Amino acid sequence: MNELKPMVVQDKDTKQVLSLVYCNDESLKLSREKGFLYRYSRQYERVMKKGETSGNVQELVSLASDCDSDAVLATVRQRGGGACHTGGWTCFSEEKGVEWGSLDELIETIRLRRKEKPSGSYVASIVCDADAVGAKLREEANE
Repeated sequence: MNELKPMVVQDKDTKQVLSLVYCNDESLKLSREKGFLYRYSRQYERVMKKGETSGNVQELVSLASDCDSDAVLATVRQRGGGACHTGGWTCFSEEKGVEWGSLDELIETIRLRRKEKPSGSYVASIVCDADAVGAKLREEANE
C-alpha cells in the first residue's frame, strides 16, 4: 500500500518540531537507504529529497511509526539553513530553539549523582532537599 501518511519532522538537538510533511512507502524506503529525509510533495506529485533545491537537507536520525501506523515521526539533524521553504528555521517559528539535549544531560547527571552518591559531590549532598535542587537547577539553567 502506498498511501500518504503525515510525517512530523523533529530536530534531534533542539527537540523543535520543524515541519509536518507527507510520506509514502517510497519516501520512507529512500530515507532509510540514503540517510536523508525524503518526503512526498503534494504540489509536485512526487517523492523529493528535503532540501533538493535549497540545499537545506535533513540528515535522518530515526523514523518511528505511531501506535496505529498511520503517522510517522522523523527525527533529523537540520543541515544548512532553515527547514521551512520560506527560510524560517521551522514551519512554525523563525527562530532556532534551545538545544534541549543539554537539559537531558543535566537530568542524567543528577540521576547518576543521586544513585551513586559520590564522595564530595555537591549534587549528591543536596538531592534530598527540593529547595536546594530547585536552586541548583536555576543556577545551571542560567549558565
